[in-house]
Amino acid sequence: MNSKAENELESFLAALGKVYQAGATIHVENLYPSVQFPVPIETPMIGPMWKWDHSQDWPVVDGRMVGKISGGMVSASASYTIDPFAADSKETFLLDHVIDGRVLYPFTGYMVLAWKTLCKIRGVDFLKTPVILENINVYSATILSKPIRLDVVITPGHGDFEILDGEQLAASGRITIPDDGKPFYYADLDAIQTSKIAERIELDTEDAYKEFLLRGYEYGPAFRGRWSLTSPVVFDLNMPPCSGIYRTCNSGEKGTLYWTGNWVTFLDSLLQTALLAERADTLRLPTRVRYLRIDPAKHLECVEERDGIQVVELRNDIATNGCIAGGVECCDLTAHTVPRRPQTAGQLYLEKLYFVKHIDDK
Repeated sequence: MNSKAENELESFLAALGKVYQAGATIHVENLYPSVQFPVPIETPMIGPMWKWDHSQDWPVVDGRMVGKISGGMVSASASYTIDPFAADSKETFLLDHVIDGRVLYPFTGYMVLAWKTLCKIRGVDFLKTPVILENINVYSATILSKPIRLDVVITPGHGDFEILDGEQLAASGRITIPDDGKPFYYADLDAIQTSKIAERIELDTEDAYKEFLLRGYEYGPAFRGRWSLTSPVVFDLNMPPCSGIYRTCNSGEKGTLYWTGNWVTFLDSLLQTALLAERADTLRLPTRVRYLRIDPAKHLECVEERDGIQVVELRNDIATNGCIAGGVECCDLTAHTVPRRPQTAGQLYLEKLYFVKHIDDK
């Protein structure tokens, strides 16, 4: 106790507070008379005695602002409902991604979802923002037999992302926005050397997709770069444009791709040529890409018009296992062979054609 203090009680309580701060245990209940419970009805409430301090304003940070915090490690996410079966759906073109008789969600669809989510978190235009995706892995094929929901989770600190199909991990990787002025690995198309095989035979759209059909890729019109009168969705005015192979050599090392503004189908056609360049007759599905860079501004600069359509030049570098088309470059595509399902009745494909001479001079 301090006898010189103006208020001895306040000085005493302050001293007890300092003792408590020093680590001692204070039984403050001994300072007050014991209370018998229940208390009388006329006992006043202490709630009105406490007031909120509004002297300072504190901003509330929601989930959309988390990704903008520099160095933040809190994940930000976005959910997408994929329903190509709805009458007014803009995703009807996905029904043309048929592999071995089943409609599969495209490998490139996961890339575009991660791209859109990053731009949504950063608050920038998806069609104007370049990105780099690394170590993209797809763990299971998603069959589109009904509407699905995909959740994209991105960690802003280092760009790692995961795409969930329900409780199952469908894809993962890393996505970042590159620095301005960063050069492309394949900056010069003419510097990419092609083999002598690439100069032998040129395949048009129909020839290229006949080759894919024999391997089990039953691409519909939306993934061939053109519409067909037999397509059940040809009159869907809300459908986004499609892309595919316009011209290519039989080795897949050089060619041109349709460009109609749909990034999912365009990236898929780029991977199609990479599979063609592998020169394997088996059904192979892409499961991993080590590096993929997309620069929309550079891409539009590379678009050319031929025969009244817009196309982009393509090169596949067999030596480095990379490819480039416009503002897109891809390195180290990994594809795994999957067994073909038994053919159902009525589906016959001509896999080999033999020519036998009908005149023998011997």
